[in-house]
Amino acid sequence: MICRECGPISCLHGIRGTLDETELAERPQMSIRLDPRLQTLSAQLQEVALKPLLEGPHTIEGTLYHHYTSALGGLKILESGDLWATNIDFLNDPDETQYGERFCLRFLQNVIEEYRPVDNEFVTLLDGIQKVIWQFAEDIFPHELQFLTSFSLEGDLLSQWRAYADNGKGLSLGFSNTEILYRLVENFAEGDETKVPRPIPHLVLYEKSEQEALLRNVVNALYDAWPALKTDFYKNDEINKGLKSIGALKFATATMCFKQHTYREEREVRLLYGNIREMKTSGTKLEINVRERDGLLIPYRTVGLNQNKKLLPLTKIIIGSKMDKSRTQRALGDLLWTLGYREETMPELVHSAVRMR
Repeated sequence: MICRECGPISCLHGIRGTLDETELAERPQMSIRLDPRLQTLSAQLQEVALKPLLEGPHTIEGTLYHHYTSALGGLKILESGDLWATNIDFLNDPDETQYGERFCLRFLQNVIEEYRPVDNEFVTLLDGIQKVIWQFAEDIFPHELQFLTSFSLEGDLLSQWRAYADNGKGLSLGFSNTEILYRLVENFAEGDETKVPRPIPHLVLYEKSEQEALLRNVVNALYDAWPALKTDFYKNDEINKGLKSIGALKFATATMCFKQHTYREEREVRLLYGNIREMKTSGTKLEINVRERDGLLIPYRTVGLNQNKKLLPLTKIIIGSKMDKSRTQRALGDLLWTLGYREETMPELVHSAVRMR
């Protein structure tokens, strides 16, 4: 159970997966016992790759996570207490899943050229990492197990109403970020990390300078550790394969929340599985639901937030500008009361200030 004294972010850092890195160079599905030096390096790389994604404006207490949805989708969320996490290959923008991967490989190639006249031996490591990413892309970026729920730190944004809330005929559900974090971590105490998905809120980065800085931190950490590992890298097969695998996985971790600059206004927060590779390595097969959207079947999973019969941590519901304000407020108020919301838990019901044609 999460302790409320240390806070949700501290607990999130503490419960992330601890599975040994995968020996991608030969058997992508098998784990190996890592040399202690590689274990230390892996932890250091995990820290630099994740810290900017796990800590940021989305962790400030009182911040709302807004989820845009159609009216029907909103009703299903309220009644079931579940959010839908969509497989990343079936998002509205198919380029979303590929941007980070392409950015990673381009960055690595540029860094290889940068280090070639400075330290050609370190280039050997970077080149090996790049080849692992190319050769085992499905293991580095395991799409079949990766599902996400998207929130926005902006609750009344024109582009979001158009894209996700039936062009203004839907709802923007504002959730308490702190309560979501606590409830997710409470769920982590139950079940095997190799079997049960552990969704964690990650901040999306849009600025190229931020994306490059994050990957640069991974490169710098590798370079700092390189002198102590260099000799064994050439002589010890385990160190060679383990170091390349660790580097590849940490680059992938860093890029999982990269998005194009043109989408920056949405300020997205992604609820992503933090133990994706633990499940992949253990051979976990998720139970998948399927829904229809515009003639396409979409794989999804539910993310329960009302465990133990708790009410959803809703703070505000914004009603789309194309909906009847007074009657929608009345209908939502009646539904929320029926579901068990009372004066102290009733979310604020407001109308969108965005004018839509």
